Amino acid sequence: MFDKGYAHNTLDGIHSTGRMIFKKAVELGIIKPELNPTAFATIPKRIETVEEIGNNQDEIKFLEKDELIKFLRTAKGKRP
Repeated sequence: MFDKGYAHNTLDGIHSTGRMIFKKAVELGIIKPELNPTAFATIPKRIETVEEIGNNQDEIKFLEKDELIKFLRTAKGKRP
């Protein structure tokens, strides 16, 4: 599934939902506990390699000096 580019939180949410559905099915006697496919399933975290971290081209975002001054003056004027 990692090849599809899904975020870990997305996969974890899908897994949690499936786990709840099968848990309820066990409680209702629809399936036996030993037939619950989510009982021992986990979502592995993807670990970035050193090369991937080095190639990561995220741009650092910051305010220029004049933008920061304008922001701070505006924020100071908006105090309750």
